[in-house]
Amino acid sequence: HIKNWFDQDRREVARIVGRQEESIQKRCSTLKTGALWHIFLAEDSDTIRAYIREKNPTLSENDDPIHDQCVYLDDVMREELKGKGVVGFEIIQCAGDAVFIPAGAPHQVQNLNSCIKIAVDFVSPEHIS
Repeated sequence: HIKNWFDQDRREVARIVGRQEESIQKRCSTLKTGALWHIFLAEDSDTIRAYIREKNPTLSENDDPIHDQCVYLDDVMREELKGKGVVGFEIIQCAGDAVFIPAGAPHQVQNLNSCIKIAVDFVSPEHIS
């Protein structure tokens, strides 16, 4: 089953790259793809939470389905969320790339190859009261 899962991920990357500009297609064909990201707008957080709770009624009210990372939004789920007005951004991260996630933006990442993650949180002094 694991091989099928990876094959499906690679098909997903190929589908996404196929929609991208020619320069991105060329870049991704020469660099090793590391991860597939889906990043959503911060203002869509409540809609995403409600959707995940709707699909998983056994979740506790004390749990945060986004921060607990208990659900991966697959193609079908992302299409259903589009029907609710939630449209995310798909990013293919290649070797050497960095991904910036805006504050409060729900996101998910799926490693397609061996990856090392380094996360840095930044708090702007202008936003401290």
